[in-house]
Amino acid sequence: MDAHVTALAAELAELRADLISAEGARADVIAATHPRHRRSAVNLVHYVELRRHDLREVQAKLAGRGLSSLGRCEANVLATIEAVLGLLSNLAGVDPSPVTASISLGEGDQLLADNADLLLGPNPAHRSTRIMVTLPSAAADSPLLVNKLVANGMDIARINCAHDSAEQWKAMVDNLGSCDRRDVPKVRTAMDLAGPKLRTGPMQLGPAALRVAPVRDELGHVTQPALVWLTATNTPAPDAPSGRGVAVVPVDDAAFLEVRRPDDRLEITDSRGSLRTWKVVETATGGCLVSTEQTTYLTTGLALSHHDEAAGATTTALVGELARREQMHRVQRGDRVILTRSLEAEEGTPEGATHRIGCTLPEAFTAVRPKEWVWLDDGKMGGPVDTVTPDEITVTITDIRPGGANLKSGKGINFPDSDLRLDALTAKDRDDLPFVVRHADIVNFSFVRR
Repeated sequence: MDAHVTALAAELAELRADLISAEGARADVIAATHPRHRRSAVNLVHYVELRRHDLREVQAKLAGRGLSSLGRCEANVLATIEAVLGLLSNLAGVDPSPVTASISLGEGDQLLADNADLLLGPNPAHRSTRIMVTLPSAAADSPLLVNKLVANGMDIARINCAHDSAEQWKAMVDNLGSCDRRDVPKVRTAMDLAGPKLRTGPMQLGPAALRVAPVRDELGHVTQPALVWLTATNTPAPDAPSGRGVAVVPVDDAAFLEVRRPDDRLEITDSRGSLRTWKVVETATGGCLVSTEQTTYLTTGLALSHHDEAAGATTTALVGELARREQMHRVQRGDRVILTRSLEAEEGTPEGATHRIGCTLPEAFTAVRPKEWVWLDDGKMGGPVDTVTPDEITVTITDIRPGGANLKSGKGINFPDSDLRLDALTAKDRDDLPFVVRHADIVNFSFVRR
């Protein structure tokens, strides 16, 4: 008899006992589940309990003997453990004392596939995933944009009820309904209730300026020039080049743009006094696309000129009104972030050991305790709470990527250790629900705690 196998079987039997104990402790919650999903609820309880254990050592032992390491057992937790325990018991020559799993091996995967089809629609034939796209505000005014999203494979359109209004949501839904789908299956609409607002507060606006920069490699060589769409209108024309990395710069003279041709050279002295040359690469209705391999800092009113050697004449236009952008904090490991009850716009700190930013949830200042953890911006940075006062929560950032990260306004705040007594369904959510019921196929409900 292999003593190591016997010990491993005992460890797995103890884990199984913990799962069954957790099932008993949550019996009332399981009983309240819809009968159709009750077995899945049992499996979910088993999965949550499984993840409360540090399985790394057990997994290494199982993998070393060619057995399942339990790494992909979420669809049928107890059945997987039973199968592995049965093999170990046979090797050790002991009775495995089997129990009946709520969901058998393979059944969980089928249930997941069936429920996904019911909720999200049939899986596309040419790929194994469904694509959900959060519609931007522009989708309310642009049927063309929505039609392009559908044509390019969007299976589910998500509308975030934390933004825009019912009037805009209705326009988005109408634009979805008017799409030319041809052979494309029905695109489902998911509406995401806003829930409690737990985000960072506003930041002060910075100067009306824009930095245009090419992409460089580690040696400083340009690998991709910067692209700028020059336009005489506030918004680019529908056929304007677009995409990530294309900056939009307004120009005060439409005639200056109308006569531009590919390969024209434009000159501008930027806000640092550096002379820069831009090259016209494409023209379209409402403006032209230019490229540059030189970093350019723009402010409103800078002169953009073109010299026509054949005519011996120089024409000039001015950079129009640039948008002022919110500032941000540049946070490093060891910095302190002070969350404030006040939601007055704070000033950004590009560098510094202390950063102040508002917290939109007043209840946090009475619920959070020292040493509890706080995560900011979807977990990009976090650390323990140092002190709490009625108006401030001070956090030391200990978990952040090397080199630091930016913290902006409107970013999520998470208090995983704190007992925040909040209603997941807010008054706004209750007001929005009748609209959601009429127009959505799916309702997304966040902030559920129990």
